[in-house]
Amino acid sequence: MNRTKLIKFICLIIGIAIGVLVSLYFYYKERDPHNQYFKPVSAKEYEESYGIQFRQEHYYDCDTTSIATTRKEIKGVVTKPQTAYKISYYVLADKYGEDYANKAQPFKLSLINGKVWKIISKDTSAIVYIQKKDARILKLTKYDKIK
Repeated sequence: MNRTKLIKFICLIIGIAIGVLVSLYFYYKERDPHNQYFKPVSAKEYEESYGIQFRQEHYYDCDTTSIATTRKEIKGVVTKPQTAYKISYYVLADKYGEDYANKAQPFKLSLINGKVWKIISKDTSAIVYIQKKDARILKLTKYDKIK
């Protein structure tokens, strides 16, 4: 008789667990009709939804080809050399002044491994590296020329 009660109790616990799992499935399915349980969010959406201030350790770069994202693969933000040219001009003008940026023109541009733009000033006194994917300034170097 004890064995029968134990089997009934175990069946009751398993039934409750299955019921909870099924109800959670339908609850979340109604809240997210497009079945996007995992979707990339901006830092502003993150702050608003969790009520905490955005910090770098909360951010991660997601792989755009992963199953969790619905976006197509990004070819790059800085796809044209003219864009890289303008970005490097404004970076140099902001950092070292507009006079220096004007004297450093024309720039020599090259694309390294299809991922990074390398922009060199005409007298090779400044080099700017810009990431093609997201226009991030990877490195800015200025050399003082000895006269």
